Amino acid sequence: MSKQILSCVRLVSFPYLHASSMPGCFGMSLRYGGLFLLCWGCFWQGVERAVHAQDMPVGAEVARGNAPEDKAAGLSIESSPTSALEQTTADVREHVKKHGIMQTRLQQLQNSLQQTEVDWVRIRREQSRQMSMQLAALEASAFLGSLATDMNDEIRAARNDRNNVNFNAAQAGQQLREVVLAKAQSDLNVLSRNEELRQLDAVTRSVVNRRINTIQEMLDLHQKWLQWQVDYAGFLLRYWPHTDPERRFSEEEIRGRLQVLLQASESDYAAMIACSLLYERLGNLDEAWTWLERAAQGPMYFESTVLHLRLQLLSAMKKHREAKILNARIAKLESLSPCDRWIKARWLAGENNWGSAESEWKNLTDEKDFRIPAHRTLSLLHLRRGDASSSAREKAFKEASTALDLTPDPDWFSYFVIANACAAMQRTDDAIAYLKKADELADEENKALCQKLSEAIDQQKYLVWDATRRCVPAP
Repeated sequence: MSKQILSCVRLVSFPYLHASSMPGCFGMSLRYGGLFLLCWGCFWQGVERAVHAQDMPVGAEVARGNAPEDKAAGLSIESSPTSALEQTTADVREHVKKHGIMQTRLQQLQNSLQQTEVDWVRIRREQSRQMSMQLAALEASAFLGSLATDMNDEIRAARNDRNNVNFNAAQAGQQLREVVLAKAQSDLNVLSRNEELRQLDAVTRSVVNRRINTIQEMLDLHQKWLQWQVDYAGFLLRYWPHTDPERRFSEEEIRGRLQVLLQASESDYAAMIACSLLYERLGNLDEAWTWLERAAQGPMYFESTVLHLRLQLLSAMKKHREAKILNARIAKLESLSPCDRWIKARWLAGENNWGSAESEWKNLTDEKDFRIPAHRTLSLLHLRRGDASSSAREKAFKEASTALDLTPDPDWFSYFVIANACAAMQRTDDAIAYLKKADELADEENKALCQKLSEAIDQQKYLVWDATRRCVPAP
């Protein structure tokens, strides 16, 4: 139908466009009639479009108008922790490539700066030579001008002296012409030197501008390099949730992440730290130490995290003397990195230094990406000791409730923590309800923990979480 309307439009538009050339009322009537038909055709074409859009399948409408939104929604629905980790490793590779590009550009700028230095020296030498030649040309021009004036005066005087029989007018005139010609050539040489110096001044300005632009680009590149370092160090924060900071992952989840991390770039030192943390989580301390030593070869901005992780490994290896010495060194750093503070808090809790550990984790509740895990960990920390007081149990319940309220999409661990806190408060019905939700979302390994908590609830007890998943019922 649309083709028919277009044909109609063509038919009515032709006489309309040419009606002005027709005489009298016939031309006017044809113009208005053509305009009417043209509007009528456009109206029916709009009606057809509306009907066609109404009859269009939903999928076709989505494909035409809503593809970006649905595509983004699909990514968010189908995305998994492993795919997010793969994306992070890919981003690190791209980031490392930028480092190579910046290094290449820096070398080019350094070469350009050296070349401008060479050009500058060469131009200054040429300017000095041209100025010397200009000075010599000016002196020669002035001398020849004075000589020509003196010779002209002598010739005029000799012509007026009739007693000077030895005067040869032709020879004197020839000598004067030679001097005048030499004077003209000397003046031309002066003009040539002036032009050479003018061109050298232009070249000098060009070299100076090129040098200034090169230096400015080097300064801009330096700022990009500083930002590159900040962004590179920030990749550790993206890896951090995958290092199982709360000791909540099953072995299958850990090995799945390790499989991705082991394929990371050789320059991905943040991934090496993540590997060390995950191997420590599995209890493979030797492998964790190997990856830690590899990470220690990285940039200085990972040094503090490496030292904190070394402290944790030394403590796990029962090397308490070395750990004590290293802790004294770490205390001087006063690191504000949330990752470092989390590792330090976990080490303090392992040393039964409950107050300091609580202080560190409380500070982390002010960090956006650490707030929810910190509240959950504080809940478990308050119940860490089997003889937890009633106030400690109330704090544990408050922290667990806060974490659950802040979590937009609670998983099994969120429900597990609040169930354990409810069990500590003797709120058995709530504990069972939350535990049921946790069990529904947990995998097989974590279902075993849910079963252990269920048994503790049956005994009017709760679990003591020691951060190694060796949970035991409270006495």
